[in-house]
Amino acid sequence: MVDGGRQAALSTRVDGLEKSVDDFRDGLIGLNKKVDHGFAEFGRELREAVATLTAQLGQQQKPQWVVLISAAGLIVTVLAMFGRQALDPVQSDLVRINGTIGGLVPREEFVAVRRRVEEGERRTYEEQRRAIERLEAENSTLRERVPR
Repeated sequence: MVDGGRQAALSTRVDGLEKSVDDFRDGLIGLNKKVDHGFAEFGRELREAVATLTAQLGQQQKPQWVVLISAAGLIVTVLAMFGRQALDPVQSDLVRINGTIGGLVPREEFVAVRRRVEEGERRTYEEQRRAIERLEAENSTLRERVPR
């Protein structure tokens, strides 16, 4: 059974974790909106760039390498910008979550404590078993001494 102080501490810790999860969910929702807006903007810019490129290529028959390289550079730049904007909130949330997880007990420590507890239980069991055997032996010797 858990005492009141420990239960209150655990309740506070659970409330903090719930708040962290809620904040993370809200951050993801905000990130979703940013990504949707970014893709819409990217689509608009890409359509404009393709329309401009098509118009320029339609005017002359030979390829305009400067225009093609500029369009490719624009696409790479826009993709890098959106990728970075999408990555920033995720990285900051991961840092925050790792800080929260850092306060939890590491698995190795948990296993070590559990082994110590099991060893103590095993010792207690053996001591009680030996005491029972000793008492049974004393009881049998007493029975032999008592006349019937």
